[in-house]
Amino acid sequence: MNFKLALAAAAVVGLAGTAQAADLAKKAPAAADYVKVCDAYGAGFFYIPGSETCLKIGGYVRVELRTGNHNATMAAPGIGLGSRTGENALNSRVRTQLTFDARTNTEMGLLRSFIELWITNNSATTGSNLVNMRNAFIQFAGLTAGRATSNFDFIEGGYNIGNLEPDTSDRRANLLAYTFAFGNGISATLGIEDQTTGDQALGWAQTNVKAPNIVGNIAVAQAWGRAQLSLAFNENRNLGASKWGYAVLGGVEVNLPMLGAGDKAFIQGIYADGAVDYTMNNTATGFGVLARNWDGVNANSKSWAISAGLNHNFSKAVEANLGVSYLDYNDAAAANTRDYTSWVLGGDIRWKPVSGLTLAVALDYRSVDYAPAGRASGNQWMGTLRVQRSF
Repeated sequence: MNFKLALAAAAVVGLAGTAQAADLAKKAPAAADYVKVCDAYGAGFFYIPGSETCLKIGGYVRVELRTGNHNATMAAPGIGLGSRTGENALNSRVRTQLTFDARTNTEMGLLRSFIELWITNNSATTGSNLVNMRNAFIQFAGLTAGRATSNFDFIEGGYNIGNLEPDTSDRRANLLAYTFAFGNGISATLGIEDQTTGDQALGWAQTNVKAPNIVGNIAVAQAWGRAQLSLAFNENRNLGASKWGYAVLGGVEVNLPMLGAGDKAFIQGIYADGAVDYTMNNTATGFGVLARNWDGVNANSKSWAISAGLNHNFSKAVEANLGVSYLDYNDAAAANTRDYTSWVLGGDIRWKPVSGLTLAVALDYRSVDYAPAGRASGNQWMGTLRVQRSF
């Protein structure tokens, strides 16, 4: 009996050894390639599996209900009040934003590519549905190439969320630029921008541009806030005539921790001779093109604007914003039929009950005064309710 048990035990041991030898001959399975957190560029980045590139995916879903009224046609360049004179209107807009930020650290500096897409559905009273490539650019060792915010801009559209934003430069364009970093938060940028690729359709005479806009700025960003001085040149053309125009901007933004955590305020001013689009936030007139030949002049339109804003945080969950601007526009045409001035005043209150969710209400007012006789002056107000989930 003991002899039989010994034989059985030997057989079991022999089979186990054979199985282990077979297992050793097999190739070990590849290790799983898990997604790893990348903390080199802030929260939300992760390594793309199999690479040294860090990627962050973000965006928001925004729902807006708007109502407003204007009491005159106010058909000046850039006013854009719609066609329902004297009527209240209720309309809606739903927008999805998607952002992709990819960064790789190289021996020659940071290599970055950034994409921002807007997918918007509007009610019939606010325009057609659209997909907008808001930004798409590459940055490498000071070089920026692609579609991005104009290097002329400082505070784009103010702080408040209202749809009647203060008049100031707020442009994106296809551009090529280089930024020189001098240290201590001081930098200088110089580049060229294609003025025909802005968000708004340009005026009829801008379809024949031969030279890109030349844009540069000197900027400083430190613990107290930031400031910027910008200069832009553009060529205006009209039926064979050509004249260069320019715009200059100066702005400062100051942090105000003594009022509340995160509080800040800004003021900026712009003057333009032949580059009036840089002073108008909601315009489709082009850059202040040359007066039409039948006016008998060869001149540029001129304008200037000043804007300011205040942001106050009552708590981590509640904040408020105020914004104001004044614009003075002088048309180049000898007939002088489109000169006007404009006031814009707006504000909002935002509540963030949980991280990533914002509930906001805004109220905005605009008053337009025309200099030419026979042109109707008027005003407009608009209220906005916004629900936004950011991620």
